[in-house]
Amino acid sequence: MKVLVVDDNEQNLYMLQALLEGNGYRVETAANGAEALEKARRDPPALIITDILMPVMDGFSLCREWQQDERLKEIPFVFYTATYTDPKDEAFALSLGAERFIVKPQEPDVFVGIVRQVIEEAEEGRLRAPGRPVEEELVYLKAYSERLVKKLEDKMLQLERANRRLAALYRASAELSSLRPLDEMIPRVLRAVVEAMAFVNGIYYTYDEAGQTFHLWEAIGFPPQMLDDFRHRLVFDLGEERGLVGLVGQARQPLIVADTQRDPRWAVIDGTVRSALFVPVIHRKRLLGVVSFLSGAAGDFDDADVDNAAILTNNLSIAIENARLVEELRQSEAKFRALAETAPAAIFIYQDTGFRYVNPAGEALTGYSAGELLAMNFWDVVHPDFRDVVKTRGLARQKGEPLPPRYEFKIVTKSGEERWLDFTAGRIEFEGQPAAIGTAYDITERKRAQEEVYRLGQFRESVIENANVWLDVLDEQANVVIWNKAAEEISGYTRGEVVGHGQIWEWLYPEETYRREIVAKAAAIIEQGEVVEDFETTIRRKDGEQRVISWYSQNLVDEQGKLAGSVALGRDVTKRKQAEEELRKHRDRLEELVAERTVELRKMVNLMAGREVRMAELKEVIRKLRAQLEEAGLEPVADDPLLEGAA
Repeated sequence: MKVLVVDDNEQNLYMLQALLEGNGYRVETAANGAEALEKARRDPPALIITDILMPVMDGFSLCREWQQDERLKEIPFVFYTATYTDPKDEAFALSLGAERFIVKPQEPDVFVGIVRQVIEEAEEGRLRAPGRPVEEELVYLKAYSERLVKKLEDKMLQLERANRRLAALYRASAELSSLRPLDEMIPRVLRAVVEAMAFVNGIYYTYDEAGQTFHLWEAIGFPPQMLDDFRHRLVFDLGEERGLVGLVGQARQPLIVADTQRDPRWAVIDGTVRSALFVPVIHRKRLLGVVSFLSGAAGDFDDADVDNAAILTNNLSIAIENARLVEELRQSEAKFRALAETAPAAIFIYQDTGFRYVNPAGEALTGYSAGELLAMNFWDVVHPDFRDVVKTRGLARQKGEPLPPRYEFKIVTKSGEERWLDFTAGRIEFEGQPAAIGTAYDITERKRAQEEVYRLGQFRESVIENANVWLDVLDEQANVVIWNKAAEEISGYTRGEVVGHGQIWEWLYPEETYRREIVAKAAAIIEQGEVVEDFETTIRRKDGEQRVISWYSQNLVDEQGKLAGSVALGRDVTKRKQAEEELRKHRDRLEELVAERTVELRKMVNLMAGREVRMAELKEVIRKLRAQLEEAGLEPVADDPLLEGAA
């Protein structure tokens, strides 16, 4: 009994074909609706199973055409989809005449049971929708358009949500760029982060290095009367598992709690919290605290949330450090100087056109002494390419004009060396007059590293192309996307022949049973995340020659952690295998020769042992004869070697 399976995904086709053939059905496949119609009209199946979202002709259009064909409309039609899952999608599909609407994925036994039931109902004439009349064209087009529009609306909603999140992230970053006291900045930042991520609550725990403890600093999304209780209860030691804050601080790695009710380490805040995300706040390898975001739904956090939160907490760490410096500056000039004199960042205060204060780090960074700098315009140390920008912004900032607080530029040191700075500035009052304070970090090495990364990227492309090992990259549908020179030379197939499809595996493995074994292994890599090492296969080159290839393969994932395909490295080990075979033969022959020589040696040893025994017996006889001669008064022959040996 033949079943026609329609899907544009080769892997899906293979899996369904294997499943159905394993249960006794004959399977024919098609990659889209148009191809399915052509095959069905040529040789009608007993059942058709089709996806919906396909190129050329989708599943809805195929069902429409199917029901209009007098030869095909009595054949049961089944949808199997993972894209159209709305109840209205199912209703529309059934209105077109489909017998079943199955949502992916289904357990194999359940899926086969549905197929068997539909075929039995068709044979017994019990189909729920045999030859259902096709609706008027305008009615069909209206419903069809509604489903397509619904999909477009869903995509638009996803894009709008992403845009809102990006806008909120931008607002949160803007909050971080403002120089405010910590007790004002942290609540504003937490609120911005909670809105950006669409979380319910946000908490910041500050880290006390001396006591190695975490204390709740601020919490957003809770009633004010709860905060005093939280500050009393939510205190954690570094490394403490309870509450997970100390554990995250010690590990310095983000942590997701998918379900707080199932994690015994969770410190109950209130009964509404079901999942949480913890992210350490670190500035220049120094632990500042831990941020925690909470949700009322289990499993509400994923890797994308971790990435977004990590970016924000990185900015938060810089903002906290900057705010700490500014706060201390405002408290007293003496305390500011005590801090500034030991700060790792270069700190400048400039007023009008000149420097008014430069800390030792600023002297070390520029190479000029504080006295030399105080006699200069603040833009004199700036590289000519950036001098006008720095001068204009420096003067405008003192006037209170809105400007970016942070930017990068180059300076020229006293020795003539060019250095890159990450510069953050803000308007202050100095000795009763408007001025500006700036902090600068030397990011020259980071800039060089970025340039090196770029060069390495180009180098990597060159290495891939010129590597002496076979390298190919497949997408999630097992189509070839990268095929280097070594792959061309070993296989005999050019890049132009193989890129963009997956037919190369049929060419390299023309024997179907062997090919299925290899394809199953490749499927395991993509679907199960399996890593294959030293897996040897025998390919057939384009010229017919056979080669033995040793493979290393593993998955590729995108930035969201989703499977994007696989990469494989192959080494031609044909000569090595031949050499190993020759070595084995030589070793076997050597073992035979050793065995033969051992037998001969044993014979010789036995012969020598017998000779020694006989010589001993002869010597004993000679000794007795000599004694008898002496008793008879006869003198033995002195030069007889036998008599000498018997003496």
